[in-house]
Amino acid sequence: YPIDTSFWRPLPSGLARQVMGLDQDKIIIAFGATGGLADSRKGGDLFLQAIQIVLSQCREDQSQRLQFLIFGQVDSVPSLKLHPSISMFGELSDDYSLRAIYSASDLFVLPSRQDNLPLTGLEAHACGTPVVGFSVGGLVDIIDHHQTGALAQPFDPESLAAEILWCINDSKRRSTLGVKARLKAEVLWNPLTIAKSYTEIY
Repeated sequence: YPIDTSFWRPLPSGLARQVMGLDQDKIIIAFGATGGLADSRKGGDLFLQAIQIVLSQCREDQSQRLQFLIFGQVDSVPSLKLHPSISMFGELSDDYSLRAIYSASDLFVLPSRQDNLPLTGLEAHACGTPVVGFSVGGLVDIIDHHQTGALAQPFDPESLAAEILWCINDSKRRSTLGVKARLKAEVLWNPLTIAKSYTEIY
């Protein structure tokens, strides 16, 4: 299905971070889903496990540069002892805020246990943000492994952490992944392309 790639497009990262009140110097890794961590299908718990692995494998100066964003959470999570580098953004109810979050992020993590073709992956790509997820369901149709992001072994937090690190450890690589992600969105998911595909089928 299509998304409006004229709306879902990259904003300047610095502007997006300023609008959302985010640090300009951080490496920002985002996760978001309806309900945030509440839906086990979306793999928020696996994301939290991967975060701990990522932080344990970074030098102290590297880990201090990382910021993890979680959006979509409606209820508070008092039972969780979240790492100081994790920020809860709550529910984002408008597409402008979502576009700003994608554009502000260096990486979007989509650790679903079960999914078809999740919009967050399409939107992140369209905003020039690489995506990391498990090699399962429709995620393999969104992510081109080591081209527009990375695919991890289902449902292994260590593999997910390794692919997150692969994406973020090289700034030039991150930039290249983002450019290719945007190009894929323009080619495959714009309404004219999808409409033409349906016309050809019928």
